[in-house]
Amino acid sequence: MPPATTTRVTASDGGSCLPVSVTNFPATQPVSLAAMPSTPVTGTFWQATQPVSLASVPTHGVTGTFWQATQPISIASTVVVNEGSSTRWSCFVQAVTATTQCQAAPAAGQRAYVTSVACSNGAATVQGVDVVYGTGSNCATGTTAITHKFQMGTNALTTSPFLVAQRFETPLVPAAATAICVRPTAATAFGCTLTGYTAP
Repeated sequence: MPPATTTRVTASDGGSCLPVSVTNFPATQPVSLAAMPSTPVTGTFWQATQPVSLASVPTHGVTGTFWQATQPISIASTVVVNEGSSTRWSCFVQAVTATTQCQAAPAAGQRAYVTSVACSNGAATVQGVDVVYGTGSNCATGTTAITHKFQMGTNALTTSPFLVAQRFETPLVPAAATAICVRPTAATAFGCTLTGYTAP
């Protein structure tokens, strides 16, 4: 605070002059920081936007079942068989009169799929033929048909065509590790040609 100033004023009491001392203060008073209270203003103040401490976030995750819009497919659950692979086969029998093996049984876990068949009658007697699979000599064990019986006329074409041919858009599926045979309806000569492939 600046020092006070003293101004001498002369006052008259009618006969003598009396000195009067007047102390003047500046219009603006300085403030001493030392005079401010040392205790800060206390109270609770909230920000408009509160910060979030990561330490306050629970460590456990949200539980439940979530499904993706598009589900993945396991390749192991699908078996894809392509005709025309390196395991293609073809076989034929000719001038046979009984059930006869055309394609030998593949290894365990493999199948001899059939994709086409062509048969013809070699006798003057009408007969039919079907494709079967089985094990043992000429599919004698567990003989099972995988086609219907194809009807063939005589070799002189007197009743109906003596040749039948069929290609299968969806391969014929035998049991695994079984041979493919052809089976006639009569004990007369006939022949067949089959094609296919080996796969699981």
